[in-house]
Amino acid sequence: MIHLVTRLPLSYHRTLCRALNDSYDGAFTAWFAERSSEDFPLSSSTGDLFKHHFLSEVGYRRFFRSLMSDPEAVVILGGWSSPMTNRTLLMTTLLRIPVFIWADHPHPYRRTLMKDRARKFYLQLLSRFVAGFLGCGRPTVEHLLSLGLDHAALTEFPYWVDVPEYWWLPAAATERKPLRLIAIGRHIAVKQFEVAIKAVALANARATQRSIELVLVGDGPERAVLESTANSLDCADAVHFCGWLEGEELFRQNQQFRRLWSSRA
Repeated sequence: MIHLVTRLPLSYHRTLCRALNDSYDGAFTAWFAERSSEDFPLSSSTGDLFKHHFLSEVGYRRFFRSLMSDPEAVVILGGWSSPMTNRTLLMTTLLRIPVFIWADHPHPYRRTLMKDRARKFYLQLLSRFVAGFLGCGRPTVEHLLSLGLDHAALTEFPYWVDVPEYWWLPAAATERKPLRLIAIGRHIAVKQFEVAIKAVALANARATQRSIELVLVGDGPERAVLESTANSLDCADAVHFCGWLEGEELFRQNQQFRRLWSSRA
């Protein structure tokens, strides 16, 4: 059975869970650390049919017993520095269960030389105890290779996105209507959403009428800063903040827009 251990039931995590559950005929269980967090205020239930548990509620003892009773257990662990990493690696090592590290896209932290070397040493040491690494997309694979991991231990593991059957491309905007953009993500400095706000302000200032509107989906510690930026650039009426959206609600919003802004590759 596949046991996926990850922090939260985010939308693309749940899509991956459904894909794995279908591919392995139900021989799959997801173990989420918690239902939601302050940064990601998700709904109280995943609303999915795949088997899942929340470690904050059932405890790691339940997880250990489940692994111990599964003779064909394989673990996919979300991240090498998550809150679940140490406990999960200890359990899989004791039970001699193969574990794969599922790595998300690299975060562009500026690390000191000592921390960078320590990180590389840790990953190379970790690679001796795990079955392999699953990198989300080519940039992640290339980043892991740059940290010294063996190419043979890496597998490109894409994000999983559900597209509903009724979804269609948005109709082209007429010349009299502004171009509508949507930016999705947690409001933190590294995502640089203020660049999008400044671009909208500049484009509208140079046009004879409002030509661009921007909707920011998400929330986070930088939201007040982003709102202040929009106000200071006199484009608050063209920049809209709508908080977190999930699943079908997000798809309905996407149908209204012409472009998707992405600040990180």
